[in-house]
Amino acid sequence: MNVQVDTLYRYDVRAYNAAGAGEWGMASVRLPIPVPNAPTGLVGVAEDSGNIDLTWTAPAAFPPVTTVRVDRLINGAFVRVFEAGPSVTRYDEQSLTAATRYYFRVCSVNSYGQACTSTIGVTTPADQPGAPTLDKPSSTRTSITLRWNPTASTQLGYILQRHNGTSYADAARVASASTEGTIANLAPNTPHKVRVCAIFSGGARGCSAGLTVTTNP
Repeated sequence: MNVQVDTLYRYDVRAYNAAGAGEWGMASVRLPIPVPNAPTGLVGVAEDSGNIDLTWTAPAAFPPVTTVRVDRLINGAFVRVFEAGPSVTRYDEQSLTAATRYYFRVCSVNSYGQACTSTIGVTTPADQPGAPTLDKPSSTRTSITLRWNPTASTQLGYILQRHNGTSYADAARVASASTEGTIANLAPNTPHKVRVCAIFSGGARGCSAGLTVTTNP
């Protein structure tokens, strides 16, 4: 017999013995929704000293998933740092400390419980020599203006970069004395992960931690 979870079924039942049949009675049964399957393939990449990019594969549609949650281990206990719909498969944890190891897990959740990935650890790299520090970005519908504080005096210029979903790509270049620059031709009402890199002799770069800025609607 085919039955569905989270559905109430009622049955009429009665007992029999040698003397005959007893009175009819009613029995009700509701099959619970199972706990969801855990996400798979959790990977963390520290793309700069202040950011860790987490990606994973969503579990099958059944058992159903209500939300997906990212937990970070803080002071010996897991703490929720992100929660979204079941189709989300990426999260960028920002404002982290350079040269520090962080631990994460991702959980599928429904009303009957949760299932989580194994915990992974990711170490942020040390700050790059000469990297500027970002300060007070602003945005319009189609542009983001970055401002920064220099930490060196021998830079030849600055490169503004935007993350394209896979890696950072150069988006604009400004002079060595500049402390701000603009990335143009962006989609409105969209989050963009950006950073600025100081350029030195020989092509060496010192890049700031990335920052996500959303353009105006």
